[in-house]
Amino acid sequence: MAINPTPLPTSLPNNKRPSLNLKLEDRYKVYSTKYIKNFTGKNYAPNKKSWYISFMVILGLDSSTSVTGWAFSKDGKVLDAGYIDTKKLETTKEKTYFVISELEKNQLIKNVTVINLEAALSGFAGGFTSQQVIITLARHNAVFAYIIEEHFKIKVNLLSVNTMRKQLFGKCRIKGIKSKEFVKSELELLCPDVVKFTILNKKGNWDERNGDMYDGIVCSLYKDEPQQNNRVSKKDKSISRKR
Repeated sequence: MAINPTPLPTSLPNNKRPSLNLKLEDRYKVYSTKYIKNFTGKNYAPNKKSWYISFMVILGLDSSTSVTGWAFSKDGKVLDAGYIDTKKLETTKEKTYFVISELEKNQLIKNVTVINLEAALSGFAGGFTSQQVIITLARHNAVFAYIIEEHFKIKVNLLSVNTMRKQLFGKCRIKGIKSKEFVKSELELLCPDVVKFTILNKKGNWDERNGDMYDGIVCSLYKDEPQQNNRVSKKDKSISRKR
C-alpha cells in the first residue's frame, strides 16, 4: 500500500533548499525527511515531476531596468505579489541586489524551490521597441538571472511569455489589445483575488507598475510539465526510408 506524503509545517534551512537540478531520486533521498512524514512505503516510488510540484513555492519574476514584478504561488494559488521600483539605481548589479534584499524581507522566500523569469526578448515581437532597448533589456536580464541564481542557489528558468500565457489563458494575445491590458483582463478572470495585490497611485488610479506585478504572477503560475519524448527511433527512420 502506498503511503501518501504529508508536507511538514517547518521549512528547510536556507542552505538546504531542494533544487530541480538534482536527479529526482536524489532529491527525494536527501530531502524526504524534511518534507514528508513516514516516507517508508516500498510500493511508493515517485517518478513524476508533478508530484514534487504540489510541494513547491514558485517565485515568478518579470524584471526590467526600472521595475521588477514578483509573485509567490503554490498549487496554482497566488500567495503574495508586488513590484519593486529600481529606476533610481544605476547599474544592473545594484538593481538586482536591491531586488534580492526586498524579496528576503518576505518569509515565503525561504520556501521557494523554483524561480521563473520572463525571458527578455519574448515580449517584443510587435516591432514597437527599438533595437537598442532590446539589447539593453537582454543584457539586464542576463545579469539579473545570473545573480539571482548564484544568490539563491536555485536554477532560474527563462521562459517565453507566449508559452506561459498559452498555458494559463489558452492564447498569448488578442489582436488590437495591448499586452498589459490583455494580461490584466485575462488574469483577473482566471484569479480574481489578484486584485487585492494591486496598488493605486497618488491620484487614486491603477498604478501602471501593477502590470509588471501581473507579469510576475503569470510567471509564478506557470508549471513546467513533463514533456513526452518526441524523438524518432532508428526503427521508425528505417521504415520511413523504405517508404
